[in-house]
Amino acid sequence: REDLVWTGSRGAQGGLMLFHSAASGPQAPRALDLITPLGATHLRCAAGRRADALFSLVQRPNPGPYQRQTLVHGYDASRVPSGASMTPGWTHDVGFNTNGPARMVVDREGERVLVAVWNNITSRIQLDWLDGTSGALLVRRTFPALTLDALAVSADGTRAAVSTGLILLILDAAGDVLHAEPLNS
Repeated sequence: REDLVWTGSRGAQGGLMLFHSAASGPQAPRALDLITPLGATHLRCAAGRRADALFSLVQRPNPGPYQRQTLVHGYDASRVPSGASMTPGWTHDVGFNTNGPARMVVDREGERVLVAVWNNITSRIQLDWLDGTSGALLVRRTFPALTLDALAVSADGTRAAVSTGLILLILDAAGDVLHAEPLNS
């Protein structure tokens, strides 16, 4: 709603960039947050409708290249002067290192952030529901899983879907299972 584009890229010069969507032609980012100093190898970003609802999910090697720490960051673009570096307003650590995938989605307004991380050691998916404003942990659930294939959330944040390999789970806002649908192998 605020004519902003929030995007991220991996690689040697990887980072998160904020652009004005109303500008025409090539432009420099309005603001950026370089993830290269973190040694990040995986990056996802998502946004709600407001400038204070920008989020990133970063996985960085910890303690070595075969295990990664998963961090979620919340940003408020309205507090960043044009041309400045962005720093997160809050950070959430999922609490374990993994060599598995991670996904992040947000509801339409950016009030709730849902993070899923597959733990390759325990063969479980951990789902963390976070408050989009403060990063506070609202709900945490874990489920057995062969992998983490997909994650989605409804526009109002009251329903979520996660594919755990051979089962599709439909969850309510409290993380309780409403429906489990077996999937073909």
